[in-house]
Amino acid sequence: MICYSIIIYIYTLQQYKLSRIALLEHRFEKMSLQVVDNRLKMPIFSKINQLLFIMSTLIIVLIILGVLVLWGIRVQNNLVQADELCKNSLKQINVQQQSRYDAIAALVKLTREYSTYESDTLQKVIEQRKITSSANPTAAEINQNEAAIQGVLSRLIAVAEQYPDLKANQQYQQTMTEIKNYEEKVRLARMTFNDTVTRFNNQVRMFPGSVVAKMLGFSQREYLEEDKTKTEYPAI
Repeated sequence: MICYSIIIYIYTLQQYKLSRIALLEHRFEKMSLQVVDNRLKMPIFSKINQLLFIMSTLIIVLIILGVLVLWGIRVQNNLVQADELCKNSLKQINVQQQSRYDAIAALVKLTREYSTYESDTLQKVIEQRKITSSANPTAAEINQNEAAIQGVLSRLIAVAEQYPDLKANQQYQQTMTEIKNYEEKVRLARMTFNDTVTRFNNQVRMFPGSVVAKMLGFSQREYLEEDKTKTEYPAI
C-alpha cells in the first residue's frame, strides 16, 4: 500500500513538472514569436518612412530645378531679344550709311562738270575712305563708316562753296536734302541702338542674370559714340 502511494506521488509530481515545462515552453514560444514579429515590422515601417522622405526630397528638388530652368529660359529669351534688337539697329544704320555714301559718290561725279581736279581729288578721298557694309556690322565699323562719310562730305561741301554754280545745281540741292534726311534717320537709329544697348548691358551685368549671360556667352556691347566731326550743312 505504501509502495503504491509512493508510485502515485512520483507520477503526479512528474505530471506536474511536465505541465509546468509545457506552460513555460508555450510562453517562451509566444514571446519569441512576438519578438520576431516586432523585428519584422520595425524595418518595414522604417523603410517606408525612408522612402517617403526620399520621395519628398526629390519632389522639392525637382520643383526648385523646374523653377530655375523656367527662370533661365526667360532670362535667355530676354537676352536674345535685346541682342537681336541691337543687331537690327546696327543693320538699319549701316543701310542708311550706305545710301548716304552712294549719294555723296553721285555728287562727286557731279562736280566733274565744274572742276575735273576737284572731282578727281574727291574720288581719291572716297576710295581711301570706303565704308564697310556687312550682314552683321559692329559698333566699331559703324563709327568708322560715320567718320569716313563725314570726312568726304565736309570736303564736298567745301568744294561746293567754291563753285556757286555747283551749289545752285538742282541735282546737288536735291541730293544734299536726301543726305540730310539719311543723316537724321541715322541719328534716330543711333539713339535707338544706344537705348537698347543700355538695357542689354544691364541684363548682362546685373546678378543673377549675369550668371546666365556668362554661361550662354553673352557679353557687353559697345555704344555708338556721337560723332564729334558732324558736318554743318550750309543754307541751300
